[in-house]
Amino acid sequence: MKSAIPRSGPTHSANGTGRAPPATDGAASRPPIEFPPDRPLRSLASAYYAAGRFLAGGLPLSRLVSLLLLALAGIWSTGLLPGRWIGIALALLLFIVHIGYSLRLRGRDYVVFTPSQSTGATATPLAGDEKIPVYVTGLLSVEGRYRRFTFAPAFYRTFATGEHALLSLVRPRRLSRLASWPQDELGMWYAFIAPSHIRSLRTGDLHFGAQPLPAVAVDYAVTLPAKNRLRRQRTTTETLYIAATDPQDAGRILGDLLCNAEAVAVLSNHVAQPELK
Repeated sequence: MKSAIPRSGPTHSANGTGRAPPATDGAASRPPIEFPPDRPLRSLASAYYAAGRFLAGGLPLSRLVSLLLLALAGIWSTGLLPGRWIGIALALLLFIVHIGYSLRLRGRDYVVFTPSQSTGATATPLAGDEKIPVYVTGLLSVEGRYRRFTFAPAFYRTFATGEHALLSLVRPRRLSRLASWPQDELGMWYAFIAPSHIRSLRTGDLHFGAQPLPAVAVDYAVTLPAKNRLRRQRTTTETLYIAATDPQDAGRILGDLLCNAEAVAVLSNHVAQPELK
């Protein structure tokens, strides 16, 4: 069965609600399911992710750190502080390390995925109105806008067409009353995966906070719209990490993804190896 990824997701919502969108297939009488809570920032990678997103004075905290290090180098260069050349070298070295480490983490969406060999996985579809609370990492979109998120609270579900969907909620957040999450990113964000677009499935552990979570990594084809004349519409392969707090939920998601011939083939042909990024 072939199905196409919709060109646009459901209507964008910026109301910050913590409830899943209501079901439209006969389950309206069921109580609403709450989105999972935001993960605490308890690792260096999560701290760098937060520093790259939280804004203070309109600037990301990570950029303010860079400006502070450059300012220190400038102050040392005036000779007002002792150890002029040592101070300049130290400040510039910290600046380079900070930028380099930040780019390295950003290149892997601030997470590390440790694959494991999948054994005994069986195709078991979810009910049409069933939603599994998860944390999603990767490229999400809404109304033609695209952003990368890490461990965003979400729900996994599959529509009657066989299309898999991640419905994510970005809540308002503040950091010590000094910085806040960008307003233009608040609300609902989505990822839609057609079965025929799946290129690879992997199971393993996803590291971001203090404790890794069981996860399924989905490599799938996605078509990005044109931005300008120089960057036209293109189809690329994206990786979406779906992490669950319960290993059984991760297994149920994998079983649901296996309910088509394409996904079974990519899983059976995959040999789990550590990711090097």
